[in-house]
Amino acid sequence: MREEVSAAVVFLTRLVKRNEKLSTEKVDEFSTKLSQFLAERFRDHWYTNTPSKGQAYRSVTTHSPM
Repeated sequence: MREEVSAAVVFLTRLVKRNEKLSTEKVDEFSTKLSQFLAERFRDHWYTNTPSKGQAYRSVTTHSPM
């Protein structure tokens, strides 16, 4: 689970970094809190023996601003 959460956090952090108004500290804080949040949220929905089980719950949806 750690690798998957890490990959999602790296991807989403790169998107957040595109906003030049955010300081490096704020981006780092976002990354840290997102890692903690995702790990906690998916903790009971991760099945190493059957990786596809629970994948709908683990999906991450983003919406781009219009």
